[in-house]
Amino acid sequence: MYFFTLSYNQGTIIRYIEDELIQILSPNSTVISKLKNKSWVAIGPDGSKTTIDAQQNATNEKQKVLFEYHTDSKKRVFERDDLTCVTIEDSGSLVIDHADGSKVFVTAKTKSQSPKTKGADEETIVLPSSYSSRVEKPGYATVINGQEKDSSKIILPNGTTVIRGTRQNGKSQDSFTFIQSVF
Repeated sequence: MYFFTLSYNQGTIIRYIEDELIQILSPNSTVISKLKNKSWVAIGPDGSKTTIDAQQNATNEKQKVLFEYHTDSKKRVFERDDLTCVTIEDSGSLVIDHADGSKVFVTAKTKSQSPKTKGADEETIVLPSSYSSRVEKPGYATVINGQEKDSSKIILPNGTTVIRGTRQNGKSQDSFTFIQSVF
């Protein structure tokens, strides 16, 4: 059961769940969890899993990662044992499906900066220095970041839209918030 979920700039999701359980879902598919027993578990894009217990002892293991290449659409798909699935589109855009139903869409601001994979197995995702992201989850607000410089848009489940950003006003920048209600 969720208590609440926050979506931060650039597509990071923080889930606060019952009894001190916290999950951080990153736009490169890394999942970090703080468990009830005060241990931390981090699972990287390549399936590497690091567990740090309450006494700061670390263990490392490798999860299975299923890799598929779709020749017709030129999509590359990685699916890990923790049910996180990453699709790399031919355009370079990423779609990360997290196990809780959250989806993160990552698009580079320029084609030359498209998300890349590195390593012989192409399982490590390197995000571009400048990208936009969209976070979606059924029943929750959709959060869009970075389409315009220093801006974000939140679309609530009822259709209400909140836009936050900055605009140049002479030599200074002004922040603004715009709310468009469907009521």
